[in-house]
Amino acid sequence: MWVSQCGEAQTTNSRKGITMKKVTKKTVLLAMLAMGMLAFSGCHTAHGFGQDVKQAGQKIEQSTE
Repeated sequence: MWVSQCGEAQTTNSRKGITMKKVTKKTVLLAMLAMGMLAFSGCHTAHGFGQDVKQAGQKIEQSTE
């Protein structure tokens, strides 16, 4: 361990830095995966909502005839 010019203690162990990079990459990957899953499920939900609106519109047309 050594002290930088700012007075903060820093380690010289490069293995710790590599481990943090791996953890950060995994965290970012998991976050992106979760957002992708939400986006795909949202598209499916929007598609279903569109079908519901279409059916409602057809019912309204039928009732006016």
